Amino acid sequence: MIRASVNVKYLFDASGGHYKVARRYQAPQVEYCGCADGLTPENLAEQFVEIATVVGDRRFYLDMESGVRDRSDQFDLTRVRNVLEYVAKRIRTV
Repeated sequence: MIRASVNVKYLFDASGGHYKVARRYQAPQVEYCGCADGLTPENLAEQFVEIATVVGDRRFYLDMESGVRDRSDQFDLTRVRNVLEYVAKRIRTV
């Protein structure tokens, strides 16, 4: 018998994939979720506080692939590094 593992992740994107910043976040009803509401390195400081406040002690991830691309739509590792450095300063190590 093959046993399938369930690996379900929830992604909250109030903009419906239109890369618009959320006006407000709602508390998730799941233990692990993601947020993808027009996040960019430029707006992350403000949005991270909002997300972390709503999510509380739950684990979460940030989905910002389009937000870390340059003007020519290329994946920009400098933008990714900026995000990682910001988040690393604000997370707790468990």
